[in-house]
Amino acid sequence: MNHEHRYNQIIMNAMKENRRYDPTKFYERHHIVPKCCGGSNSTENLIYLTLREHFICHGLLAKMPEYTKDDILRCKLETAYVGMGGGTFSSRTYEKMRKSWQLKLRSILQAKKENGQQLGRPSNLIPEVEQEVLNLRKDGMGFTEICKTLNIGTHTVHKVLEKHNVKTEHIKHTNQKSKKTNKSKKKKKQQPIYDHIPLMIDKFMI
Repeated sequence: MNHEHRYNQIIMNAMKENRRYDPTKFYERHHIVPKCCGGSNSTENLIYLTLREHFICHGLLAKMPEYTKDDILRCKLETAYVGMGGGTFSSRTYEKMRKSWQLKLRSILQAKKENGQQLGRPSNLIPEVEQEVLNLRKDGMGFTEICKTLNIGTHTVHKVLEKHNVKTEHIKHTNQKSKKTNKSKKKKKQQPIYDHIPLMIDKFMI
């Protein structure tokens, strides 16, 4: 079987149909030249394939002599194919499973939309959170403490501070914990070299 010819045939047929994104149809975007083989995300290198076509194309890519000569490329292409279920089930089974999953996802999103719920990943950048971050930062609280107090990530804290042009340097803490650590550091410097060995082991064990 000429894997390259079969692959090009599928791609050409899809191009002739001039496919576009259609929520009523079960299309998947495919990189004509795989990214691991130098392909880009440009519109010229992307095409919409049916579920079965997408599965078959990845199987053909994993067997093409053009790519399989390189062990690293072959490994990447085979991994992508196996990740889709290649070698486990057929293209028809893949199509059936992906269709059921997409239908379920669409129903969940539709229900959320009807109930007025937020779609996608929720954002922590709401005015109340922003103000709390700014207030805590003005009080000298560090990133880690702000994250724990407000239960948000460091990326969100950075975004808030950048948005309001607040300096993002790490503020020195003046609490009791930091004083204790500073004293312990001074003591460690005064200890002989051989006394540091168990301390270093404890650090690596942590």
